[in-house]
Amino acid sequence: MSTRTVRPFGAAIKKGETVTIDIWRPEIRSKSSQLPDEGSDDDLLLQQLANLQPFDFERVVVAVFKEIREVTHHIEGTRATGDGGFDFFGHFVLQRPLDYAIHFRGEVKRYARTTAVAPKDVSRLVARLGRQEYGLFVTTSYFTEQAQKEVLADSYPIHLIPGAGLVKMLRFLNLAEGSEIRKAWLDSVLTTGSSGRSAARSAAEP
Repeated sequence: MSTRTVRPFGAAIKKGETVTIDIWRPEIRSKSSQLPDEGSDDDLLLQQLANLQPFDFERVVVAVFKEIREVTHHIEGTRATGDGGFDFFGHFVLQRPLDYAIHFRGEVKRYARTTAVAPKDVSRLVARLGRQEYGLFVTTSYFTEQAQKEVLADSYPIHLIPGAGLVKMLRFLNLAEGSEIRKAWLDSVLTTGSSGRSAARSAAEP
């Protein structure tokens, strides 16, 4: 009589065992890898984002994507109500000679670090994607193991950006210093709805 067990990839198999290998395990991120260490500057930065009003947080996320200059793109936030279940949309353009637009829709969840994004949350975005559209899901929290598995197993065209990933984007784009978002840039986004590029550059100057 054989036994069935789940064993890490590469582990020795005993005679008579039937082994189920979880092929997605190397790509599944743990909760700790999706969130900054508690009390760190990155954690305080994430808390600042989580303390924004919901629509303000959506505007900040859209503005962060607008700051990515390496890719030609167009991105817009939806209105506070009647947005069809997604929070922003747009397209990235592959440069010439391809000159091809990749359309996407995005959703944001301003969750506490103790509240995970579950499969049902991701499924709602999947259901609203049109043909040849890609999805971006941004949260201040983390994605459950099952939510990640469903995206991988079904090859959903969705990129998951957890809290640590959002903080990494802010730092890469020089939109944060220490434990805070650069004030000039943030004020510009919240008061005018613009990307705040000029303000960010001014704030970055010594």
